[in-house]
Amino acid sequence: MKIKMAWTVRTAVIKLPSSGFGILHKVTPNTKNIALMQAAFISTKYIRSLKPPPEHGCPKPYDYVNKRYGVFAQLFDRMMNRFHENSKIIVVDGTIASGKTEVAKTLANEFDMLYSPAPDEEDLYIHESGYDLRKLNHKLPESLQLIDVENFLKNPDHVNSGLFQINMYAARYMQYILALEHILNTGQGVVIERCPWGDTVFMDAMHKAGYVTTATLTSYREIMKNSLHYLMRPNLIVYLDAPVETVQQKIKQRGIPYEVNSKVLTKDYLQTIEKSTRINYLKSLSSHAEILIYDWSNGGDAGSIIEDIEQINFETERHDPKHADWKFDAVDSVRRRRVLYTNNKIELINALKVDEVWNPDLLITPEEDNKYRLVMDEMEEELRYQKGYNHLKGDKVLWKL
Repeated sequence: MKIKMAWTVRTAVIKLPSSGFGILHKVTPNTKNIALMQAAFISTKYIRSLKPPPEHGCPKPYDYVNKRYGVFAQLFDRMMNRFHENSKIIVVDGTIASGKTEVAKTLANEFDMLYSPAPDEEDLYIHESGYDLRKLNHKLPESLQLIDVENFLKNPDHVNSGLFQINMYAARYMQYILALEHILNTGQGVVIERCPWGDTVFMDAMHKAGYVTTATLTSYREIMKNSLHYLMRPNLIVYLDAPVETVQQKIKQRGIPYEVNSKVLTKDYLQTIEKSTRINYLKSLSSHAEILIYDWSNGGDAGSIIEDIEQINFETERHDPKHADWKFDAVDSVRRRRVLYTNNKIELINALKVDEVWNPDLLITPEEDNKYRLVMDEMEEELRYQKGYNHLKGDKVLWKL
């Protein structure tokens, strides 16, 4: 038997610019006993524009997208001079259809941070050639078919429903790694929509409803345990809350047929998400991160959230567990984190593997494996080239080389 895990968890979940990260200002000195959170309060870009330039200057953001963070850069790049009061990670989360995207974009704009949207199925299943691997489902046995949100809501009893949620966790995990890579290379903070710690609420609801086996839930939790410890937890979580009845009403108002007509999004299912959010997600992070919860039943004014964020004092005592992941005893400790997220992604991806799998939901037979190989062999020409570089499709590649 072979392990059946995520097909194509792509590492580029958030779209990052290749250059032009903006001019950032340093407030954290390059000294011993440092903490990235030296500056206590997050400031809007208008307030920061009124402040004098940093005393020691600020190097340009490191172009980590196009340059490797090699030995020379590790020795001579003045990375600590890039960090400032807004060098933080803010997570915007909330109930289904709560308006997370709009709020996250507003916060990112006001605080001059990078906006990182929640990963979707395209991040999972669109091959680098541009081909949608879900088109192969009709050629594959059920155990190898790719499941997305629409498939799950239409047929939650599919054998791969649990694997789909494992893939979504992996996507959120990689998305968060890219956010850490960005902040440690540029100094620019990141506003990220959803996060890997919050993914558990969906698996909990799926299991309670009977769509996922206990064995798959156990495998999922093992993957989380093996991987989450690599990450630096967020500084702040903004949670947009609403009662279950309001969530159901908003789902109807949104009018997406496979959501409205799904047997999944019942009152019991949404109540499980609500309970798990408070107990297994927000409570578990409350000792480390600041938590702001808003009743967003009828929407709200993002300006009030901005004002509340500006009032938070992120400065904590050395041994206070609050923001502990962002406190460092030496510059070398920060550098090691930067190397991990920038250069050692393979190590981080390997953490998503289960050491020993005795779960039939995550295994395929030799016959199924042979079928998969035959289908992929048929697709060799289609998948060989990156999108836009396939001369067999008429792509003009001469001037791209």
